[in-house]
Amino acid sequence: MKRFPPGNDKGSPVGEFEPDFFSVVRTLTEMSYFDRRVLARRGGAAVTQDRFLYKYRAVDVSNKPSVLQLRDLIVLSKFWLSSVSDFNDPFDGSGNMIAEGTAGDKRTRIGKFFDLQGLSWSKKQKAIAKLATKPNSYFEAKVREYYRSYYARVGISCFAGDPRNVLMWSHYANKHTGIWLQFESARDPETFAHTVGMTYSMDYPTVNWLKAKDFYEGFAIVMRQKAEGWRYEKETRIRKMEGAKTYIGFKPEALRAICFGCRSDASTKNAVMDLVKERTNRGLPSIRLYQAHQHETKYCLRIFRFVPG
Repeated sequence: MKRFPPGNDKGSPVGEFEPDFFSVVRTLTEMSYFDRRVLARRGGAAVTQDRFLYKYRAVDVSNKPSVLQLRDLIVLSKFWLSSVSDFNDPFDGSGNMIAEGTAGDKRTRIGKFFDLQGLSWSKKQKAIAKLATKPNSYFEAKVREYYRSYYARVGISCFAGDPRNVLMWSHYANKHTGIWLQFESARDPETFAHTVGMTYSMDYPTVNWLKAKDFYEGFAIVMRQKAEGWRYEKETRIRKMEGAKTYIGFKPEALRAICFGCRSDASTKNAVMDLVKERTNRGLPSIRLYQAHQHETKYCLRIFRFVPG
């Protein structure tokens, strides 16, 4: 097996922020599928540690956009990247922004900001002198405002980690009437290299603007944490800078299975099977169909292979 490049541990920032990101992707892509699986079992790259990722979906066969969105996944092999502004959690992307440090730290940090503006040395010094007199609260408010506005431009596709979670079926698959789709990350390392596992806490993550290496270091901190109450989702996200409200393609073989909820009706199953048939007719890899059932004596689900008819 080829040696995996260091420096991309679980929970690390989105790939765009990692200096060895493209080296990681290249190495994974050159590996065989079997080697990527072995690497995952040994605690290797974050992109393959979660072998299976799940998208829970409601299915409304009477609503054409709902069916077309499902067709994007099953037939056209592409993810829609949402904006955080469309999410149901107003706290997503929140952070405790502070500006703690010496006067020298403040001048250095401001100087790095103006380095990006291409100012001449004299104009840069005047700008630094002017801003350096501002109180820390001024910078904290500005950074908080900018992070929030920039985050809305990040494209995000969300995945769950548990195919039997009763709450996920209830919340995201319309009371168990919908489906989930199962994706295997090792079959498309280039796409799933963009995944980041979320962390959970009762407190906002803290970002010290004066101490952060750059904008992205602090930004990555607030992007990967959510409120403790969301822990049951075991969420992983694909994130793409400046990618909100666009699509990102994935390899068709990454979609491995679909499972019907325990309340899915015949119309839902027929609509999904029609899309699976269209997929097959295009010569794309086959996928397995499953059916969720309520357990007879416990508050849990059992999943079996789906048998039509």
